[in-house]
Formats: sequence, structure tokens, C-alpha cells
Amino acid sequence: MEGLYVHRNINKSLGSQQSHFHNGYYEIYYLKRGTVRYIISDKIFELSKNDVALIPKGVIHNTSYSELENERLLLNFSKEYLSDTSLLESFDNGVISLTEKEGFDFENILKKIEHEISSEDAFSKKLVTQYITEILILFMRKEKRDRKAELEGYNKIMQTATEYINSSFDTDISLAALSKKFSLSQSFFSRKFKEITGFGVAEYITLVRIKRAEKLLRDTNLSMTDVAYSCGFSDSSYFAATFKKLIGMTPLKYSKRYK
Repeated sequence: MEGLYVHRNINKSLGSQQSHFHNGYYEIYYLKRGTVRYIISDKIFELSKNDVALIPKGVIHNTSYSELENERLLLNFSKEYLSDTSLLESFDNGVISLTEKEGFDFENILKKIEHEISSEDAFSKKLVTQYITEILILFMRKEKRDRKAELEGYNKIMQTATEYINSSFDTDISLAALSKKFSLSQSFFSRKFKEITGFGVAEYITLVRIKRAEKLLRDTNLSMTDVAYSCGFSDSSYFAATFKKLIGMTPLKYSKRYK
């Protein structure tokens, strides 16, 4: 089924996933077993068994594994599987914690979705829409779990650093500037940032800038050069090449597609 994906995975290695974002669909990440560190935009969360990370479309995210074995379930879906777009308010929660029973119920619904994917017929899409509605209502009934207050030490410093990058991406921000701001050596800051967020410093800055560029290209009539400079790129040609590499099309083509 187009725009729909369920994946079960047992991770047996330390380190981070490749950083990414999904422009076309929403992601639900359910941690069945283990512990992971999850970054969503500029927020860092510590996830444990029965926790769910909710990632809106187009939002930068990454996972860092600190244990040798973790089991996760992923559900990705596009808007066409929504009966009511107001249900997307559940994604404002960021991370929620399920009880054992809620986790069991969630897995059972995923199994039903997998069944419809594998034996698709004329009614499958309607059933999948119903199942996703059940999941989102379950999540909307849960209170937001604020993990930010739990962060300490270097985790807290890197949390502050990601927030700073998101608010200052249009300035001449760099590893040198960040390490100076947080009174750490460049090598140590770079290593800790990668360890905690799963992103390289330059990689994260670039992703934040490109996501801002997408918004400007969709919502304004700025020229490509002005978009580049507004997002912190000093060279419009480099901006265009980077945008095409990450988004899959030139800024001009992107602008025309969404206007």
C-alpha cells in the first residue's frame, strides 16, 4: 500500500542511525525492548521499554543506541490514511509511555495493519484508516511525558546546543563558535555532540538550514539567493547543490512544485 510502512527490527549494534527526515509521512517509533536516546528536532529524549516517539513529517530525527540489543517497531503513514487530521495533535506529545496492556494493544493493531498490507483488497485502505485512528486516539489520551527535565551533564549541554542551532541557524554558526560558547574544546564538543545526538555538528546545522529553506520556498516569494542567505548559506550555488542532495530536487523545482 502506497504511503504506508510497518517495520520490525532488532538492533544488535551500538551507535546511531543515519540522520534523516520524512517529507511525505509521519512516523511512530515503538520501543518494545531496551533503551535508546532519540532526538526529535531540537529535543533529546531517553526512551525505555514501552515508550513511543512521535515524529511529524519533515522533522529531523535520529536514534542513538547505548545497549547491544534493542527491539523496535515502526509505523510510517501518509495523510491519506487519516480519517480526521485533528488526530495529528497527538504528535505534539513528542514521547509518550504506554502501559504493558497499551503496548500489547498497540502491537495487535500493527499486526492487523500488516495483514491488510500483505493481503490488500478493496477494503484494506478503509480498515487501515480505522486502525491508525485507533492508535492516534490511544496516544491522544496519554499525557505528554517531558523528558527534557531529566537531562543532566553533557546531555543537557547538547540539548541546549541543539536549541541554540535551531534559533541561530541564519548566523555564522560553526563548530568553533559552538565549542567556544559552551567552553569546550572543538574535538570534545564534536565527539560529545555526535555521541549524544547521533548527528555530526556540521551535518545537523546543514539539516536545520535546509528544513528552514523548505519553509521559505513554500511560503514566500524570496529569490533563491535570498533564501540561501536567510538560512545561513554564504554561497547560493553550494546551497542549491546541498538542497538537491538532501531533498532530491533543486530549490527552484521545489518552489514551483509547492506553489
